[in-house]
Amino acid sequence: MNIVFDLGGVLFHWDPEELVSRCFSEVKERDLVYEQLLSHPDWKEMDRGTFTYEEAARRASERTGIPHERIMDIFEEIPLILTPKEETVELLREVKEAGYPLYLLSNMPTEILPYLESHDFMSLFKGKIYSCRVGQVKPDGEIYRTLLDTFSLVPEETVFIDDYPVNLPGAEALGINTILFTGPGECRERLAALGVELGDPSPV
Repeated sequence: MNIVFDLGGVLFHWDPEELVSRCFSEVKERDLVYEQLLSHPDWKEMDRGTFTYEEAARRASERTGIPHERIMDIFEEIPLILTPKEETVELLREVKEAGYPLYLLSNMPTEILPYLESHDFMSLFKGKIYSCRVGQVKPDGEIYRTLLDTFSLVPEETVFIDDYPVNLPGAEALGINTILFTGPGECRERLAALGVELGDPSPV
């Protein structure tokens, strides 16, 4: 079985509201930035690789009236929010040690990739699909087809793990098994139900 992990919310902590709160103290500004940047289609275009941080910040500044440099503070804070989830990283290592091929499928902008790749556990993946590198984003179905085609994966022999329910149907439509990630313990149980055999988890 091929095991495909998402990053944000699965292997890395990701809390958009905390991200905005770190940079903006006023509720009105926080709400505006959340709506006009993090929830705006421009964010997906960053993931697609269409916009850089600079371009997205400039456009958000024009929409909100908030100075460009203050919008850019959001991007400086991302590595402080996007930190490894150690229990899931341990699960990742267990899956690798059990002999299952590991793959990555994640929506990520170009600028954050060096930070992500600086973590040693990222070398455990046999193959990686970053949205910004293929010009495709979840939940659009084409990115799941790209995953299968790039690494010659058989859908029925592949499991995709993601924390956003909206990202699962596109994979399921191609016959890929899916797991909605709610925590490493339940993920382990779901993997076992799909026939993925792991050893006993390490004691806490």
